[in-house]
Amino acid sequence: MNRPTKILIVDDDLTLCDALAENFKIKGAEVYIANDAKKGLEVLLKEKPDVAIIDIMMPYESGLSFVSHIRDIPEVKNTFCIILTNSIKSEYIAEALEKDVPVFLQKSNVEPSTIWKIIEDHFK
Repeated sequence: MNRPTKILIVDDDLTLCDALAENFKIKGAEVYIANDAKKGLEVLLKEKPDVAIIDIMMPYESGLSFVSHIRDIPEVKNTFCIILTNSIKSEYIAEALEKDVPVFLQKSNVEPSTIWKIIEDHFK
């Protein structure tokens, strides 16, 4: 695969989700949005995305807990995960790395084009 075809965004900030989705759709990706981890898991299992962009602070369950679910399910465990959050704490970053999440970005400091470049570079 040269580029991802399916991207799942799991975040309760729907304005951000819509902005990212529009940017990624222009690049040719199919984009799925879930506003909490519960819905995210449903979409994940149905669509099996190449990439999951996940917030940490969400209703029902944290994004890091959601990543644990991903890593425990054989058919999606290799999904490329990106944490996109404003909750920048060293313990969150350490936990993300332990869960094989190499990209941890602060929402207020990143543009959609930067996220897309990270995704493209991962799939080269």
